[in-house]
Amino acid sequence: MIQNATFHCQAIAFDLDGTLVDTTSLHVAATRAAAEQVFAVVPTDALVIQSLGHPLPESMAIISAGRGEVVALMRAYLEYYALHEAEGARCFPPTNKLLAALRARGIRLALLSNKLRAWGIAEIEHLGLSDAFEIAVFAEDMPAPKPSGLALRPILQHMGLAARDCLVIGDSVGDIACAKEAGASSGAALWGAADVASLRACHPDFLFPTMDAILEMLAPQ
Repeated sequence: MIQNATFHCQAIAFDLDGTLVDTTSLHVAATRAAAEQVFAVVPTDALVIQSLGHPLPESMAIISAGRGEVVALMRAYLEYYALHEAEGARCFPPTNKLLAALRARGIRLALLSNKLRAWGIAEIEHLGLSDAFEIAVFAEDMPAPKPSGLALRPILQHMGLAARDCLVIGDSVGDIACAKEAGASSGAALWGAADVASLRACHPDFLFPTMDAILEMLAPQ
């Protein structure tokens, strides 16, 4: 883990939910509602936390816990999410300031999210984030979703960069694993992490307790 050092990078690929946008409470509520609708039982807090940061089919498979009905869970989840997204998804307060400061330093920005494209586009448009990114990559755009390193490939190809020139920042172990497998630098967004201990155990290159810590770490251009 790199600490107390400046760092040069040409591009940063941010995760969305839990990193730039606070949707944890919305995910938890939608997950509980889906499980209650399909199984007539509310999942444990531990199971819900375990489901965070995965593509939706994988997340609902975790909630299913071997009982099947993953498609039904996904349908119920999305129904609840659609009804409550407007009031349940909010940018973390420093998000817009951070993105503007990074762009001012000449750093190219990308979005790398396992969210379904239609839902992700709707979210960033609703929150006014669409123009912040040179490219936004969602689940359907990836050869394989995070934690696979292949998830980063569309961004690198679009920007014409090597993985070593890119920093991936996210709040889940899948984000760190993706960066490591791709050969990019990895940064843990601790301000949004549901499971900080597991994130630290992945040994990311950087630990960011706050968004301001990203700017403090980056070397002047």
